[in-house]
Amino acid sequence: MVALSPPFTARDMKGLYNKVVKGVYPAIPKTFSSDLSSMIANLLKVDPKKRPSAEQILHMPVFIAKYNERRSSGNFGEENKELIGTIRMPKNLSLLTERLPASQYE
Repeated sequence: MVALSPPFTARDMKGLYNKVVKGVYPAIPKTFSSDLSSMIANLLKVDPKKRPSAEQILHMPVFIAKYNERRSSGNFGEENKELIGTIRMPKNLSLLTERLPASQYE
């Protein structure tokens, strides 16, 4: 996603499923830091137990550095106001769960 493309792509759902469960995705462009590349690799681990928690993500150096950079710029979150307005959610959030595919975790 940082490269403005999804991490997993395929011609059909079965191919997509296979790539996701195998954890096969292209490396992010070299213009991004190795810290970010490492963070993404951790977030996309196949075994959900091996993925970092939200708390662990908040303590990752790459996250802290970017957060501090944005915070010190004085316009923290301002550029995202229009983007957030494009996200559509059902009024009743229970409908969202019904529309999402079931998890495949064992």
